[in-house]
Amino acid sequence: MRAACAATLGELGDPASVHVLRARASDPDADVREAVGRALARVAPAPSSDEVTAPDPASIDFSAVRYILRPENLADRAGHDADRAAMVRSAVFGALGAQRSVAALVDAPPRAAQQRLRRGMIRQFNLEGGLQRLQRAQLPDGDTLRAEVSLVIVSERNHAILGMMSGSAVIRVPASADAAALRRYESSVIQAAVRGALRDVETALAMIPR
Repeated sequence: MRAACAATLGELGDPASVHVLRARASDPDADVREAVGRALARVAPAPSSDEVTAPDPASIDFSAVRYILRPENLADRAGHDADRAAMVRSAVFGALGAQRSVAALVDAPPRAAQQRLRRGMIRQFNLEGGLQRLQRAQLPDGDTLRAEVSLVIVSERNHAILGMMSGSAVIRVPASADAAALRRYESSVIQAAVRGALRDVETALAMIPR
């Protein structure tokens, strides 16, 4: 039923359904996740390199935050495509925005958060890496698109690698998809791969010695 609803929203093509679909992007049912991915590829615009913005620090409840991640050097290492790098960056902000204890920041944190940082109540790291592979495979009943993402937690102080996370996702793509539609499918599968990589980000951060 959930997969059918997602497919219907995709067929309707209403951009207002994007937030509803994204709420189901991590559904435990693989068929639902695939249906959501296809629907988002139809209705959600793919971000370009000049459209990605970081979340507003004022919207973050820093009293609940234990870790700050600063996205740095997130790139398309597979094809060196600026728009795909933007998709990775946008997906990271989206995935971390769903976490209460982990915040993604680009600028300096607000004063209240800086006080918690000095007291050791919040720990801060860089997040690097990006898209490692994006492959389209042709099948008799339609193509598939597979994305593989690798993200690295890096020390701000000495740039030491402290943890690694990876994720992958596969989505079906109509053989008739034009260039604009293919970009949307790329964005959708990259988002799913990033969500997979960051699914256990809090556990990975908690394992880093002080």
